Amino acid sequence: MKKSLILIVALLLVLLSSCGKDEEQNPIVTADMLNITNYEMNFPGAMSRYDSVMSALTTRITVLKDEHNKTVKQDNPSNYFLSKDYILSAFSPIEIKYYRIISQFSDELTSSDAESLFRADADGATVIYTSAENEYLLKFIHEEYIETFTVSYDKESDSFRYLYLSDKEGDGDGDESEFLEFVTLSDNSFAVQTDRGRITADFDSDGKLREMYCSKLKTKTYTAEKNGIYGKALSGLGKSWTYSKKRKNYEYVYEYSDNILILKDYSAATPAEIKIDASKFESAFYLL
Repeated sequence: MKKSLILIVALLLVLLSSCGKDEEQNPIVTADMLNITNYEMNFPGAMSRYDSVMSALTTRITVLKDEHNKTVKQDNPSNYFLSKDYILSAFSPIEIKYYRIISQFSDELTSSDAESLFRADADGATVIYTSAENEYLLKFIHEEYIETFTVSYDKESDSFRYLYLSDKEGDGDGDESEFLEFVTLSDNSFAVQTDRGRITADFDSDGKLREMYCSKLKTKTYTAEKNGIYGKALSGLGKSWTYSKKRKNYEYVYEYSDNILILKDYSAATPAEIKIDASKFESAFYLL
């Protein structure tokens, strides 16, 4: 009898230990955690990874802001919007007007398919689409000007660059209207850049945000030609690359490290700095 009891206890301990290991190996995935599902080394794959990174970041920051604002409302339900701790600005450092168009580029898309696919976007213009290995070009040829959408993918750095030009003078040069660059710095670290925004983000092996620096300029300043990071073997990009000390140039800056989110808002006449302890709001992510 005694041996049987010892055996039963031993089996229970093994089962409990096994359950614990399963939980450690398979953490609960919440909407704010990085969940990359496409690892193909091509532009569609990189675009999918970019979407995953931006989705994780946007969810993390937006939920923390919303939960923080709830506490401000509870403390001052009548005039919470006048509180210096209430966050009015939305987290939107990356704004790409023609994202929907370029997200459909692929090697499988033919010229004839593109004519039909982008007919409404072209608004009567002639549509020309060509693709080579990791290079994509779409043109809307209007009577008075030409719109050009160019996408390039670099396999070695797992990065892509999108560039939109509008040639209204007809001289073939064109004015850079918007661009987007996405670079994989390491297995779980990434950098994003546009004409107004910069982001560096680092996730742990489970996909939880470990560190992030993000900035948005008040006006367009970066250009792909002068500031490009596409196709480069980069390391060490972080706070100093994301923004400088000249705060007057920025609309806002976000810092996230050690589970603390800091928002530095420079959009108003009086700059504001708000600190959020993310550990206080972790339960909110399990309710999404």
